[in-house]
Amino acid sequence: MLSLAVITTAYLAQQPLLSAPTSKIQINAAYSQSIQAIKQKFIIKITQSEETINQSILQKRQYILSLIQKKSLSRQEITQLQALAKQYKLNNLNFKHPQDFNVLLKRVDIIPNALITAQAINESNWGRSRFAIEGNNFFGMRCHYPGCGIIPKARPANNHWEVASYSSMTASVRAYIHTLNTHSAYQALRDLRAHMRANHQDISAFKLAEGLTAYSIKGTRYVQLIQTIITRYLSKDSTTQSA
Repeated sequence: MLSLAVITTAYLAQQPLLSAPTSKIQINAAYSQSIQAIKQKFIIKITQSEETINQSILQKRQYILSLIQKKSLSRQEITQLQALAKQYKLNNLNFKHPQDFNVLLKRVDIIPNALITAQAINESNWGRSRFAIEGNNFFGMRCHYPGCGIIPKARPANNHWEVASYSSMTASVRAYIHTLNTHSAYQALRDLRAHMRANHQDISAFKLAEGLTAYSIKGTRYVQLIQTIITRYLSKDSTTQSA
């Protein structure tokens, strides 16, 4: 017969093996909750920046729309419109014809919050990338003069571009939206948005993502990735905007 001491020793020896799975489950659950909290905090924070910039754009858009209704424009109003057009990289608009207003309105428009957030999630790894932390760059935006940003460790030889640095998350969002609204590479995106406007449709983030093939060398696979992020992580209410 085994002694009590031997039985007790054998029993105690088994305890770590029995309790370990429970402890591991608890650790995994806590880690998962922590990650989810980080993701939710990131979405909330960047949405605040998105709403700030989009609201500013809508105010400019409403100003343009209000002037279309006028029979004639003052010299000051024409000057203001031309300054706004220059800001959006449009020259030679005299605003004597409705088409000039339409050209400007095609650029002075919002980007849906869900599309901005989805790209920020992908490009910055939920705000945890080196460029997001060190330079408030959440979209992989580049700049092209010495000292304008952060030099990537893996930058190819004889390349001189840097990853742009910004003073804040809001500044990064502003630069990103302005790029989509002005760069020739995103003409397709602006055409899609204008089509939605013309048909009195809400602006769909999922649909608008189709105009991002030039954003990455992945092309259509990049579009599918952004659409997957929109579907998986962002609420249905945030994927369209009617303003």
